Amino acid sequence: MVSQVGYTLRFGKAVTALKQLIDQGQAGRPTLFEGRYWCNFIGPYWWADKSKSNGQVYEQVIHIYDMALYLFGPVESASGYMANLAHQQMPMYTIEDTSASLLRFRNGSLGTVSASNVALPERFIATFRAVFDYVTLDYRSTGDGREKDESTIYWQDGKTINRQENFVEDKDAYLDETLAFLNAVRGEGQQIAPARDGLNGIRLTTAVMESAKANGIPVKIIFQSPGGPGSGSE
Repeated sequence: MVSQVGYTLRFGKAVTALKQLIDQGQAGRPTLFEGRYWCNFIGPYWWADKSKSNGQVYEQVIHIYDMALYLFGPVESASGYMANLAHQQMPMYTIEDTSASLLRFRNGSLGTVSASNVALPERFIATFRAVFDYVTLDYRSTGDGREKDESTIYWQDGKTINRQENFVEDKDAYLDETLAFLNAVRGEGQQIAPARDGLNGIRLTTAVMESAKANGIPVKIIFQSPGGPGSGSE
């Protein structure tokens, strides 16, 4: 069955270019993923209600966790911490406003993801870095929708930066994901973000939340199927 989840970051120029390098074996071994999602957002009545949204990690930061899975493959275990530090005087605010996690991928690489809902108002800052043996991706965002995200892929040999390519993320990711889905339905292209990957993202964020409830004890994750490139297994 053809399906698609709305992970729009997968359709960025730099992410598409890096994914090709990974699939072609030119990126080398994955080593470190670093991501963050920072904002200051109260949202509609349901958003800050744990029983309705399940929290910022589940509702917003999952896009960053998906980038980790998409570029580095399945996560073996996750440790997390969460807190409500700035909204304790708001009775209806029952979700976390600060979180941090440590990821261990099945291929041995590591990752960190931080999130804040105490950062800049009217900004939704989604940034990440992905470090491989031969290439590094630096994805930058001001979080201002009037400004385009920018990103750079660096090629290195361990001694020098051989070259770099800069990207302005000016594509319409929503249009691109719609066209990709229609092409997949027609049998003219691959599924870029199938429902299986969406489920794996939920498994990962759920593990982070379970670890936070257990004071950071690592939680192992079992995926039904490969979660992405670079896993070195299955």
